[in-house]
Amino acid sequence: MVTLSRKFSTAISDSLACISLKQFPQNPHKPTPFYQIQQQQQPKQLESQIVTTLDGCKNLTQIKQVHARILLNGLDQSCYVLAKLIRMLTKLNIPVDPYPLSIFNRVKYPNPFLYNALIRGYLIEERLNESTEFYSLMRKEGVVPVSFTFTALFKACGAKMDVGLGRQIHGQTILVGGFGEDLHVGNSMIDMYIKCGFLECGRKVFDEMPNRDVISWTELISAYAKSGNMESAGELFDGLPVKDMVAWTVMVSGFAQNAKPREAIMFFEKMQEFGVETDEITLIGVISACAQLGAAKYADWIRDVAEKSEFGGRHSVVVGSALIDMYSKCGSVGDAYRVFQGMKERNVYSYSSMILGFAMHGRAHDAMKLFDEMVKTEIKPNRVTFIGVLTACSHAGMVEQGWQIFELMEKCYGIKPSADHYTCMVDLLGRAGRLQEAHELVNTMPIEPHEGVWGALLGACRIHKSPDIAAIAANHLFELEPYCIGNYILLANIYASCGRWNDVSTVRKLMRTRGLRKNPAFSWIESEKGMVHEFFSGDMTHPRSGEIKQALEDLLDRLEAKGYQPHLSSVAYDVNDEDKRRILMTHSEKLALAFGLISTIPGSKIRIVKNLRICEDCHSVICGASQITGREIIVRDIMRFHHFRDGICSCETLVHDGFGDFGFAIEASGGFAGKFIAIGSSEPAIEIWDLDIACGTPCKSETTKAFQVQAVVWNHHEPQVLLSGSFDRSVVMKDGRAPSDPGFKWSITADVESLAWDPHDKHLFVISLHVSLEDGPVQGFDIRAAKSESELWDLSINQPACVTSKDPKAGAVFSISFSEDDPFLLTMGGSKDKLEL
Repeated sequence: MVTLSRKFSTAISDSLACISLKQFPQNPHKPTPFYQIQQQQQPKQLESQIVTTLDGCKNLTQIKQVHARILLNGLDQSCYVLAKLIRMLTKLNIPVDPYPLSIFNRVKYPNPFLYNALIRGYLIEERLNESTEFYSLMRKEGVVPVSFTFTALFKACGAKMDVGLGRQIHGQTILVGGFGEDLHVGNSMIDMYIKCGFLECGRKVFDEMPNRDVISWTELISAYAKSGNMESAGELFDGLPVKDMVAWTVMVSGFAQNAKPREAIMFFEKMQEFGVETDEITLIGVISACAQLGAAKYADWIRDVAEKSEFGGRHSVVVGSALIDMYSKCGSVGDAYRVFQGMKERNVYSYSSMILGFAMHGRAHDAMKLFDEMVKTEIKPNRVTFIGVLTACSHAGMVEQGWQIFELMEKCYGIKPSADHYTCMVDLLGRAGRLQEAHELVNTMPIEPHEGVWGALLGACRIHKSPDIAAIAANHLFELEPYCIGNYILLANIYASCGRWNDVSTVRKLMRTRGLRKNPAFSWIESEKGMVHEFFSGDMTHPRSGEIKQALEDLLDRLEAKGYQPHLSSVAYDVNDEDKRRILMTHSEKLALAFGLISTIPGSKIRIVKNLRICEDCHSVICGASQITGREIIVRDIMRFHHFRDGICSCETLVHDGFGDFGFAIEASGGFAGKFIAIGSSEPAIEIWDLDIACGTPCKSETTKAFQVQAVVWNHHEPQVLLSGSFDRSVVMKDGRAPSDPGFKWSITADVESLAWDPHDKHLFVISLHVSLEDGPVQGFDIRAAKSESELWDLSINQPACVTSKDPKAGAVFSISFSEDDPFLLTMGGSKDKLEL
């Protein structure tokens, strides 16, 4: 606790009060008391009627009519009525000068309330000087201010951040007498000092107040929270006699805003234990904290609390949009979409939140479909919406579509691209390997690039190992963010990956010169019981460290048996290879992964959050782990989400050396005379790779003239035959035995989401159609349309016949699989997060 002076107000009055009572001689004409004026003129009942009539006035014409009535009834000296008249005029934004001021000037003996009405009018017009001049006039005339006079002036000083005048008025509250102990004056004084940036002065006023209410406490608690001093905020909260919902909310929101999500959730839990009600602001605070933490179990509990209140996602667009963001950041985009579907009302913020959620999870076409739906509902997209759509294009490698959206912003919606939108475009071009084009865009953009733009370019240089452009981007970042250590580390890592150790040393010397220290890398994972476990790189102090180490060694042994080799270039230190292997083994995300493997139910999802970017080696290890263990592993790093399934990541990189970004559709089970993989992408092409040749280039690339290849699958019986489905409502079949043949293309009724050949009959296949995010029928085809004896490679005059169609009620069906044992059993999984047989 900080020791504070008990004589703060006295010091203010002695040394800072420039407006002293001696400057204002008393009026020799003593004003007539207000109650005598009432008795001398009209009955009090008439005054009350006129005041009530004024309350109902909606425009200037009506007020003037009432003013005429006031004059006719001889109430032109009634301060009670005229103060109300002036307040109504200023409430309707009628300028103080001349009308309200002329009313005031005709009153012989104005009382404090009439002065206050003029002071309030000037403050509404943000004319602080005139309001203080009127206060000086009030004192010269010998009129004693009331508490409202000071609360209004303090509010104005806070709005103008004029602490000098505020301190003078502080002195006046003491010199006039009695107001230093007034609760409302004290609260407004605290608020003034806080808004002017003098928090400790506000604290001294608080400590000297003989009486405090919940506003006094929460104002100061909120100020400490906003300044990042949660320790002092907590001390005040503990001393608060009666803790209401506002005080609890301030603490929850304060912890969330200061990147202390665990403490925010802990306070919210206590709040629930004490039976304190919640409102929208409380829920948004704890939802934000859970989004930072990425804890799925807490997310479900918070949603349940929200739904039990009147502010759940179904009833509140604000809370619903926040829940969408929370679930997306917890790795549960399916739950986010269910919240979106359940909302009774949707606006631009709920649509934008869901589009961003799809984008960060690499579900680009769901984001684009939702954007189309939004436009059809005539909800006008805003700048955030376009950031989401462009991010989706970036994560999916949809360069041409990204450019179209970028141009559409201003042309169709009048939204001028901001630096954030240019950041998305630089990221889009950079991820696609078009670094020169990205650099050119930065150099020619019509507005000054901010740190996000240069950061996107630097990040792209990391992916594609371009140290020269990286140095240019980093130098700009060192000027814009000289103390952001992440930029220095990223540049050093790029140099290290290229073996430029002298340049690495130069960057590190620059860091030391500027007094920068590397932020420790750490990851956290949620256990089955909802407890969050945190792991730092190289830290083996966890109670189960022995088991973690053994599990990690076993995993790496199994991966090495399948050809895994550590990415030693991920270590930005010039040490021997053995030391690099040791450093890589204890990266925080690997420790979290090993803990997840030994502490969660086999087959369940593993969710990991990392405070920095995931390194290339950890990415490869987690990819391999997802294939070996049969687990889905979700990793959220500082850049995006990575969904690892069966050795494949949603960010479109493979464990196999030489592969980079590839697209949407992958089929590795099959091929001819060896191990081959077919890859479909956002570009109109299918690539075929030979997994026995690590040359870094495809052995075959076929142009399909399709908008986007969404699914590819080899035939089980004829391994030379490849079937592909696209987002242009087409299916294409290609026979590898006839490489010069363009293949066969058929039109269908909707975009293709997934494909599957029947393992029991080489002529049958099924497709799922993407009608919407909520509807995806599945259709079965027989390629022998006209003649049952037709072979599947002889289709020049035949079209596949649709033999059956069914809606499995699984939403948009993303995956189809036939049973290898039962020819009549088909499994489908879709956007409603359930399997249908």
